[in-house]
Amino acid sequence: MPVKPALKTPFPADADGPLRAHDTQLQGLERLITRILGEPELVEKLFDAPEAVAEAAGIKLTPVEVKRIRAMPDNVRAKVKKWAGEYQASFVESLKEYKDDIHYLSQDELFHLHQSLLDRRLATWRYHGENSTNLGFVIDDQPASPAVAPDGRRVDLYRYISMAAAAIQVQEKEIAELKAEVLRLREKLG
Repeated sequence: MPVKPALKTPFPADADGPLRAHDTQLQGLERLITRILGEPELVEKLFDAPEAVAEAAGIKLTPVEVKRIRAMPDNVRAKVKKWAGEYQASFVESLKEYKDDIHYLSQDELFHLHQSLLDRRLATWRYHGENSTNLGFVIDDQPASPAVAPDGRRVDLYRYISMAAAAIQVQEKEIAELKAEVLRLREKLG
């Protein structure tokens, strides 16, 4: 598997307090974290084993960068992990060079995903201790859904969006067939 290219995206522009206060520490971390975004287990180990994480990502850290990463206070660590999780959910590497066993879906497979999406029960809820209302599906209701991450605890947004794309493709085909049928009927009535 090829080493992932480093992303050229800085930490969020709206990063507040602890992130801005530790800019010099984040320089080494930013370079490293943009390489490991797709590897949650590496992000989790980052602060305890930065050398090992950097080696796995193909990055060489200086002793000063390692020291800075290890010395980060808990509030900065928490914000970086939160940011990495949010950022990770936003991007997926999709080039062929990163993939094996590519299989393009058949019409039957697309229809199955379309139906699965239509059968999905949507709900609103609040997470414990939060005031904002969320919208989506509850994994417990559909644990075998292709949109459920392999750990069974999180929604894989890339898969969920791909299911929606499959539904749109199926519906577009149905619309085209219906338009053709209407045109045939109009010509027949003529």
